[in-house]
Amino acid sequence: QGISLGAGLALGASIKSFVDFEKAMVGVKKTVDPTEEEFRKLTDTAIKMSQELPNSSVEIANLMKTAGQLGISKKGIGEFTRTIIDLSNATNIIGEDGAEKMAKFANVTKMSEADYRKFGSSIVDLGNNFATTEQDILDMSTRLGASAKMAGLSVPDILGLSTAMTSVGISAEEGGSAMTKVINYMQTAIVDTSKTGQEHLEALAKVTGKTTEEFKESFKNNATGTLQEVINGFQ
Repeated sequence: QGISLGAGLALGASIKSFVDFEKAMVGVKKTVDPTEEEFRKLTDTAIKMSQELPNSSVEIANLMKTAGQLGISKKGIGEFTRTIIDLSNATNIIGEDGAEKMAKFANVTKMSEADYRKFGSSIVDLGNNFATTEQDILDMSTRLGASAKMAGLSVPDILGLSTAMTSVGISAEEGGSAMTKVINYMQTAIVDTSKTGQEHLEALAKVTGKTTEEFKESFKNNATGTLQEVINGFQ
């Protein structure tokens, strides 16, 4: 009887897990509106991940649903979900919060779906080699993303800048806001042809020891390096 009861409990738990997974995948389907073939592939992807990782198929499906709600495409949702799960398992970046921030960063920087895993690996590598955490790097990158991308900084540039700032104890809330203002100021000074704009451009060029034309050319070709020169010039 004990053996039968144990087997029955195990079977009951398995059935509940299956039902929960089915419900979670229905949520994915409603969110991303896939074709039947696409839905089958998403289901297979979730099951395969649950066999390779210490995460349940329900948890994986729920993250897929979150990814869809955040605007990740049907094609990229598997890679995005795998990246978030790997980050959650290896760093202090947590599930849905990490997914929300990474999706926001990916959207504003127009990150390619093929680069999700590379992005995750870069954050882990930076967190392991500098006096900061992966969560802090992601937080700062998300804060800087839109203005930095508009100014011409690449994703590696933004990650590098975020790592440098958080490594010296600058918080995303304060540092992100301040650096965004600096980047916007530089960007505006370069494109603003009014007298005020030209005065701002001349001031920035003077700080770096360049002419206005040299400053514009430097910013165009190496925005990160030029930003560093401006910051150094004010110290």
